[in-house]
Amino acid sequence: MATGIFTASYRFPAGVVRLAGAGPFVHILGDPWCLKVTIRESPTGLTLSLEFDADDPENATAWADRCAVQLASFLTLRWADHIDSAIALQRTSRDFVPLDGADATPLPEPADLRLQGHAPTVRIGLAVEEVSDALTTFELHEAAPPPVFAADLVNAREMYVAAMRTGHPIVRFLILYSAVALFGIFKSRDGGQKAVDRLLRFEDPAIPLVAPPPPRTRPETTYTYARNALIHAEERGKDPTAASAEIARLTPSFRSIVARILLNG
Repeated sequence: MATGIFTASYRFPAGVVRLAGAGPFVHILGDPWCLKVTIRESPTGLTLSLEFDADDPENATAWADRCAVQLASFLTLRWADHIDSAIALQRTSRDFVPLDGADATPLPEPADLRLQGHAPTVRIGLAVEEVSDALTTFELHEAAPPPVFAADLVNAREMYVAAMRTGHPIVRFLILYSAVALFGIFKSRDGGQKAVDRLLRFEDPAIPLVAPPPPRTRPETTYTYARNALIHAEERGKDPTAASAEIARLTPSFRSIVARILLNG
């Protein structure tokens, strides 16, 4: 088959993410992707288009979907302060135009490809500079991926996205906590609660410390204290309802701190 230009388009959740300013926004991703990324407003919200040279539409589709998956995961981390669940993308079209002047290859209707769990419910307006910075950082991450010994870092980031796919605040909090513990193993071969608290306080020194009930003496961050009040309710107050409510209250701030830790890696 002749070489041509392949384009795949994806739709962000309707009305959730929008550009606060003129568009469309175009960014060229270098190695390993070598493609043009276009983000523009549409009647339903924001759309993403990926355009690159290809010689097989089916292989090109898989390649584009892979890039879209990784970009959606990255943006879920990057925009953690604004969205309350993993970014969902849906492929809406794909097109292949041969460069030799032959007729365009007809492509079947796209699958209903949802690349990340449920759509966020918080509407955000992104300045062009924010989009540019996010895509530039994504490109740097892709050009210099974690080394082979950094599987724990990769898995911790995947756990973050998995946490953001669930709408249950308790489940989300516990997965996020485990992601930080796994990151601790990557950083210092220590995934214990002391290491988790050290990572949290390094990222945000303002996180309060709370004295645990006797006989324990080591102060805990409010996040570790809340986690233990639920997991060890039989010895920490015996009030799982109150512990659950406290975790639900802390989860929004916790997801933002964990996202920063995992992005900075």
